Amino acid sequence: MDAWPEYTAVTYDCLDITNLCCMELVARRRQLIADAHSQSPGMPSYLAADHYMGQSYRAGGGIVTASLTDHMFRSRWLPRMQS
Repeated sequence: MDAWPEYTAVTYDCLDITNLCCMELVARRRQLIADAHSQSPGMPSYLAADHYMGQSYRAGGGIVTASLTDHMFRSRWLPRMQS
């Protein structure tokens, strides 16, 4: 995939993209697209969009990194389950 948004943010805007929420969303969107096309290249399904964009929790994870899944569980769902 083309990394033009990240390249422009770093080289043109001189941003530290490691601390930007918008760049995390770009990375998550890329993971969603990769997962959707890996399942069915001819008819990609974006039903997991809520999971990848941080709006729900889905068991498994596929291409989502284990650390992202763990972080999302600990920050969003664990507090709700404990209350």
